Amino acid sequence: MEFEYIKTIKISDLIEKQGTVHKFENGSEVALFIVNGELFAFDNKCPHMGMPLCEGMILENKFLMCRYHQWKFDLKTGVSTFAPNIYLKKYETRIESGDIYVKMVKY
Repeated sequence: MEFEYIKTIKISDLIEKQGTVHKFENGSEVALFIVNGELFAFDNKCPHMGMPLCEGMILENKFLMCRYHQWKFDLKTGVSTFAPNIYLKKYETRIESGDIYVKMVKY
């Protein structure tokens, strides 16, 4: 399986603790958050019922909570707070010249 870093949005477009969604050409979506200067990128679908995580809330600077059913996930690991076998798909990121790149499977 090959991976590539795909350009998304500018880091300046993010608002602290507020989710932003980026849609890729292949139809997939990533939810982007910046919390205390740290960038996080997750699949935009909550594993519970597929609701958009970009609409979620950051709690205690450590957790992302889905706004629809209050499922909580650790920002660093993506693991749920109540069941370690449930987790978010987390993506590696990098910033170049102010642009955010997300590591995705090459399509």
